[in-house]
Amino acid sequence: MSKKPRSLWATIGKILLVILLAFVGLCLLGIVYGIAKRGLFQEEFLSYPFAQIPVILPRDHAAHNDYKNEWWYYTGHLAAADGHKYGFELTFFRKRTPNTWYNHIPVWWFMYPYGMAAHMAISDKDSRQHYLADRLQKNSSDNVGAKTDEYHVWFRDWYVKAEGESHHLYAADGPLGLDLMVKPLKPAVLHGLNGYHWKGVDGIPSYYISYLRQGVTGNLTVDGKSVPVTGQSWMDHEYSSFRPKQATQGWDWFAIQLDNNTEIMLYQMRRTDGSFSTDSTGTLVGPDGIARSIVMPDFQIKSTGTWTSPRTTAAYPMGWVVTLPDENAALRITPSFTEQEMVMPRSDIVYWEGAADIGGTWKGQPITGLAYVELTGYLKPVAERF
Repeated sequence: MSKKPRSLWATIGKILLVILLAFVGLCLLGIVYGIAKRGLFQEEFLSYPFAQIPVILPRDHAAHNDYKNEWWYYTGHLAAADGHKYGFELTFFRKRTPNTWYNHIPVWWFMYPYGMAAHMAISDKDSRQHYLADRLQKNSSDNVGAKTDEYHVWFRDWYVKAEGESHHLYAADGPLGLDLMVKPLKPAVLHGLNGYHWKGVDGIPSYYISYLRQGVTGNLTVDGKSVPVTGQSWMDHEYSSFRPKQATQGWDWFAIQLDNNTEIMLYQMRRTDGSFSTDSTGTLVGPDGIARSIVMPDFQIKSTGTWTSPRTTAAYPMGWVVTLPDENAALRITPSFTEQEMVMPRSDIVYWEGAADIGGTWKGQPITGLAYVELTGYLKPVAERF
């Protein structure tokens, strides 16, 4: 009587062993298939920016699959009918991710080799409240991506796309959101040499395209309430395959829109030893829409104060004076409020990106304006993010 149970258990054991061996065999077959199809480490065929190859529009508003990093970036200043003031940011980042492992699985065998992140922020300037949302997907699929034959970037229901001469921006996350139409008021700017932008010995070359002044209409959703708004915005699009040098700590970047219809893009690269690169460049666009490059010492940037984040302990410069001797200009840039730090838990990244106000002089006469300022590398070097 005792032989039957033992025989039954032996049969079950054999069945389980066969199932286990079949599973292991399928896994080994998958590994062999993956290596045969894509290699143990997929070789990257990347393109790099070259000064001899110019940007061509509108083609290059779209995505570039053969570059390592690419992003599309909007910031702006908006107002409601009652005069209530806001700032906003919407950014999409795209990165090639061959050879990426996720939980010990070689995901590049099974998925498109692009990771994406998206950041949205709204700054309520009057109430001094800063609202954030971010998304991250380590490898792309049908619900995130960017088209290569037209300007359309999306992350599930968030997107930016060309609609005629305008760009449609949409993002929503619970009680926070934006639905905006932005229309260029000046021609696109190709920074540097026909879009090839060299950022000095401490920076990396990239292709860099901007609309430095756009008109905006649409709606913000703040704390669950929809607010019709109008205003102005700034758009950047960059792509490159170069990595920041290990000595690069980060950068301070300025999008300046003056009330005399002049725009200025400026930045300064910071090294890990605390010094600033002395060969940073910028772009100045006059009321006629003509862009010209400017280099140090054609401009100087000096901070006037600091702010330490109570959330991350990162210490940021806060307040600047920008001087442009050739324009007889001294611009005071003052953040609308200090608490505009971008702490993005999904993306595991921290930087400061905020709306600011401008006062000072231009050609010796009083001037006002608006700005957005980006401060990176104040918690970790930016080289760790590429």
